[in-house]
Amino acid sequence: MFSLLLLLLGLLAGLALLVGMASYLLYSYEVASTSRGASARRPPIPRAIVRGIAMSMTGQILVTLTYPLGLWERLWFSPAGGHSVTDDNPPMLLVHGLYHNASAWMAYRKWLREAGFTNVYAFSYSSWRTDFDTLVLELDDRIAKLEKAFPGTAPVLVGHSLGGLIIRGWIKRFGGCRRVRAVLTLGTPHQGSKLARLGFGRLCRSLAFRGPLVRALEKDEPAVRVPAVALYSGIDNMVLPVEGLKPRATGWRLHEVHPVSHIFMLYSKKTFDEFHCRLKETLAGGCPVTPQTGRAGDTV
Repeated sequence: MFSLLLLLLGLLAGLALLVGMASYLLYSYEVASTSRGASARRPPIPRAIVRGIAMSMTGQILVTLTYPLGLWERLWFSPAGGHSVTDDNPPMLLVHGLYHNASAWMAYRKWLREAGFTNVYAFSYSSWRTDFDTLVLELDDRIAKLEKAFPGTAPVLVGHSLGGLIIRGWIKRFGGCRRVRAVLTLGTPHQGSKLARLGFGRLCRSLAFRGPLVRALEKDEPAVRVPAVALYSGIDNMVLPVEGLKPRATGWRLHEVHPVSHIFMLYSKKTFDEFHCRLKETLAGGCPVTPQTGRAGDTV
């Protein structure tokens, strides 16, 4: 039994290593291609790529091992409400990314509670046999339950990867700016990703860079009227090109975190600390990061 477990762990580690190496090979090619253009980014040094592969591998292993925890819905959302709310402790709803479930937020949920945020919940959804519009509707249902649990208190929405895009879709469709306190996204493909065409399922393939879904979302998209921050990593290996991480919609602000892989943003304490700083600033009514008023500009 122990030998079988070691074998499975070895296979998991090998697969995670292959995915990390392949994704960063494509990342390096993309950066090298754009470095020949007018808006060149300096190609990353080999050490950064090696660190990225290691972080990608670690993140994938952690996601796989903790995935079963996300199946216990009561662990992540209780419609009865939680602790008392204050200006510094609003209800918070975390929305995971593609192929994940609520367990993706295990580390963030722990760190947020340690930072004094006691009303932290997660929205979990399936990435299979569904589409973007259906997930927007499901998110609205979850937010309605949160509003019922905390009447008169606007929640903070946090999305990783696809989760941030779903939040944007909800804001546009349901006028969400009237119902939320702030929005923060982590590694969200705001303009899609070239790697989406290589993924499994129609939901993943719909996230193509500057594809129909992105263009439809941007069409007549109103300006964000609440504090909205897009945090991203310059060595994100799942959202290519880097430009895809930057929303074009008016009202968003950008913040580049220290270099981490796409999935490892969920497990990096340094990334959380930067996220926590941005969160405190938005709750305090200010957010001194680069304003986003049109097309995404250079990194911060």
